[in-house]
Amino acid sequence: MLLLTSLLLILLSDHLVLGQTKVIRIALLYTEETGNAPIAFQQAIEEVNSDVEWLPGVTLEGSPLDIGSDNDNPAEAVNQMCRMLEREDVMAVVGPFSSSQVKSCSYVAHRIELPLIAPTATDPDLTNPHWSESLQKLSPSNIFQAEALVDLVQHFGWRRVSIVYTSEPYGVTLAEEMRSKLNKKGIKVITELEIGFDLNPSAETMRGWIEQLQNAVTRVTLLLTHPECGVRVLEAAQDNGMIGSQYVWVASTGIAEAITLGFTEDGRLKPQYDGLIGISAYLDTTGGFYKRLARAYRDNNVTLITPADALVYDAVYLLAHGLNGVVRGLDGDLEFVENFAGDCYSESLTNQWTSLTTSLKIQFTFSYTGITGARSMWPDGNPAKEKIRYSIVNFAGDTVSPVGQWRQETKVTLSSEVTWYEGERVTPIDSPNLVNVTLKLGVLEDKPFIIYNYTRHNYSRCEDMPNKDWCYTGVSIDIIKDLQKKLKFSYEFIEPEDGKFGSISGGEWNGIIRDIYKKKVDVGVVGFGTSHSREKAVDFGISFLPGGVRMATRMKAVETNPFFFLKPFSTGVWIAIIVGILFFFVAIHVLDWYSPYGHAGSIRFKCSQCQCEKCAELTRRGGFRDNLCPFEEDHALKHQMGTMSKANALWLSVCSFLTYAPADAVPKNWSARIVITVWWMVCLVLVSMYTANLAAFLTVRKMTVDINSISDLLDQNEYSFGTVEGTVTENLIQYGNSKEMQNVAKRMNSTDTFKGAIDRMRQRKYIFMYGRGPLEYSTQTEFCDLKLVGDVIVHFGYAFAFQQGSTYKEAFNREMLSMQEKGVIMNYWDNYISLGTCQEDKEFDFEADKLEIKSLIGLLIIALPVIVIAIILLITELFASPKGHAGKRMLLIALNRVKPPYPRTTTSSIGNVTLGNGMQDIMKHQLDLAESVADGMELNEESVDLTTELDSVHASLARDDFEEE
Repeated sequence: MLLLTSLLLILLSDHLVLGQTKVIRIALLYTEETGNAPIAFQQAIEEVNSDVEWLPGVTLEGSPLDIGSDNDNPAEAVNQMCRMLEREDVMAVVGPFSSSQVKSCSYVAHRIELPLIAPTATDPDLTNPHWSESLQKLSPSNIFQAEALVDLVQHFGWRRVSIVYTSEPYGVTLAEEMRSKLNKKGIKVITELEIGFDLNPSAETMRGWIEQLQNAVTRVTLLLTHPECGVRVLEAAQDNGMIGSQYVWVASTGIAEAITLGFTEDGRLKPQYDGLIGISAYLDTTGGFYKRLARAYRDNNVTLITPADALVYDAVYLLAHGLNGVVRGLDGDLEFVENFAGDCYSESLTNQWTSLTTSLKIQFTFSYTGITGARSMWPDGNPAKEKIRYSIVNFAGDTVSPVGQWRQETKVTLSSEVTWYEGERVTPIDSPNLVNVTLKLGVLEDKPFIIYNYTRHNYSRCEDMPNKDWCYTGVSIDIIKDLQKKLKFSYEFIEPEDGKFGSISGGEWNGIIRDIYKKKVDVGVVGFGTSHSREKAVDFGISFLPGGVRMATRMKAVETNPFFFLKPFSTGVWIAIIVGILFFFVAIHVLDWYSPYGHAGSIRFKCSQCQCEKCAELTRRGGFRDNLCPFEEDHALKHQMGTMSKANALWLSVCSFLTYAPADAVPKNWSARIVITVWWMVCLVLVSMYTANLAAFLTVRKMTVDINSISDLLDQNEYSFGTVEGTVTENLIQYGNSKEMQNVAKRMNSTDTFKGAIDRMRQRKYIFMYGRGPLEYSTQTEFCDLKLVGDVIVHFGYAFAFQQGSTYKEAFNREMLSMQEKGVIMNYWDNYISLGTCQEDKEFDFEADKLEIKSLIGLLIIALPVIVIAIILLITELFASPKGHAGKRMLLIALNRVKPPYPRTTTSSIGNVTLGNGMQDIMKHQLDLAESVADGMELNEESVDLTTELDSVHASLARDDFEEE
């Protein structure tokens, strides 16, 4: 009996030993944001423990620990974990959830080789093997999340996005990856908004966030923030008009997985979430794991299974899967399996513990399937790339629905249609939409941009017209009409009550700028000059026309000058002309007188050929036609003698300059002909130049105001100057940095209106400084007595003004840029400027140049050699021609070296003329006779041979000379 009892006790003891199970404890570090995670944690543990196929001889126990909030200091999460390890032994830890807290806890876990499983941490830095060897991450890195988000943006065809991210590891790293991948895809990031990790921002701070997005005309916003911060951004968007059919919010996993934050307590979707789309951890809602977990949630009165909850569930199974492999590999020897008995400050680890953790890491590389899909881990603790996928979720209709998924191999695939804001099915565009929008356009007369047209219809003001739109025309109106056709909007015109464009007065803006700032006007369509100060109140569109500040004034009437005809030539040229006339007059007369071939010279030659007796004999023989006496007053030879007299030579020289010469009063000897030819050439050039310059002087209107710059303006006191108050010109001058501009601002005498400035210019000496556009239009189309002076003194561009953050600016800019590139806007400008009638009258604004004496050097170079040639010809005529001997004698007579051949006391009578002792009668007689001989007059049969007669004359002359001596 005793033996039997002993045997039974031994068998019972063995049974008890064999029936003993080892308890392995798993800790869960959860936060208030993942408050339902313990349900999924316990449910997974219960399922593992109830399955005989899992962990034979091992029982799992869970130890959930609330560590506060994801927003708490990461050091607090480390303290909580360490205190937990001091209280109880655990083999592994699931959690925490935020990347910053996981990073802090992983430092400690790495030191003690404690397996740490992070369900949702995505910071790429967590892959550092030097301090994350014990870390297993169930969620893919931000690198893959960024790739999925970029593919989603590209799938919907958006090319312009804004990025909002928090200044913590999750947001910063994700934004960095997004920026790089968007750039590679050619998608423009129009603005980035980094917000602090502040869960209770002020209303002003949140409004500032949205204003920055609105200023960039954002339509598609990528929200890459911590869940709580994302909620604040969406609330600010709702309060400031950025939740609607024209806007799209794309959420990262941080927002999309925090589903409970998007619903009210009664289960309704918050309005700021309506139409939101994002990516979330993939959930297999058809498998048994999900159904069992959903049943457990229902038992606990919880309706939503968040991705974080599902990942906690899978974390337990991942740990059980790895531990199961270790246990089965030990063939039932569970001594090797144990909890960590130390704490965060343990100095040494047992070989048994390090062997266990090493074995678990190996087991984690094997694949298993959970709620979040087929899963296997890389040795570095990251999910295997081929297993990574995301669900594309859509918040609409009080639900969060998966509408597709992303995988690295297949990219974005949609399984159902996306529902946008308020049930809209059409995908919103990434730029503003103006269809059926009525814009309020701020206008004010600003020629040529805005021109009042009511006078053409016999109205006194625009308000009296049946259709106010008819009142306005101009460059800006043409641009607006063109934009209306393309963007399909309607508009109405609004004029400022104070009639000003906009400047700061008394610390506040006035005019159209004020109306835009206070949102009474959507777009100011006058020719606004851009300036830094105005940009504090409004946003300017593209500069569609070059502008700048210019000066204008009234042109002085040109005084009548009775001697205007002298202006083409300078005084020196006129003196040179007079000297030329006298010089050529003397040259022609002298050459004609001494040349034996000249008018006077030839007669003098002829009269030197005979004496009185021969002349009488020739007369008796009929040597003179019609028996006329050569000494009669009207005889032709007498007139020939005076053809090139001093008076006639002077007359010829003067008339040649006046392009008119007497037909019978021209030289016949070649020496004089060469000289007169040169003089004619000089006269031709001078007259042509005179005619051209005189025409220029009669055409040119001289501008007598010699002011071309700011320094010129300040250096004079004759003209006052100013601009129109409340304009960009006044603004630019008042706030100019240079001392010259400051001095101009102090001395300015400005007017209230543009018309007032025009009146001042026309009534007194006044320099008007204003925008280039209106001044050019006015001086070229309306006020022909006004003239632009100088160049642009301050540069700016003309642009439309929009409300800050306007949703219309981008559309306007895009279309106006296209119009500008095609030259449409410049054509509009030219159409109005070309209507003017003044530009031809003021085509020239300079004084014609007078002809100076230095311009005549070339003519002098030509004339002097010709004079030398003429002198050489004269000498040749005197000494080398057939008449050379007589010429020599004539030259000697002229030099008083030889006395003339006439009788001193002889008197005779030929015909009706009595020859006395005077030289005059003898010379006249001899000249008449010589003319007959030289011209080869036909003699009768009884005439003597001409050659014999001339020889006799020469002999007689020689004899007389000898006797005289």
